[in-house]
Amino acid sequence: MHELSALVKRLETEKQELQAAIEEADSALEQGDTKLQQALADQTEQRAETERRLAERESEFETTRYCFSNCFANGPVNVGYFWFLFSQSIVAELNFTTTLYGSQQEKPL
Repeated sequence: MHELSALVKRLETEKQELQAAIEEADSALEQGDTKLQQALADQTEQRAETERRLAERESEFETTRYCFSNCFANGPVNVGYFWFLFSQSIVAELNFTTTLYGSQQEKPL
């Protein structure tokens, strides 16, 4: 009878150790999941920022290309006309942004 009692006690101790190990593993898994979710969120944010910046650069390039092509369309280079077109396109873009967002300070990044 004493041996049976000792066996039950040993098995209960082993069960508690296994439950503690499972809880520790679950905690580590949750921490890993949290880190993974944060990394994915950061990646998504960086991708959106990069795509936004790329779109801005493409818009600037298209504006410059348009102004440059119009500058050469009528013969010799007219640098003054190029800068006039370029500045007008920038002003138009700023006006659109101001209309869209209310003011330059409120423009989202």
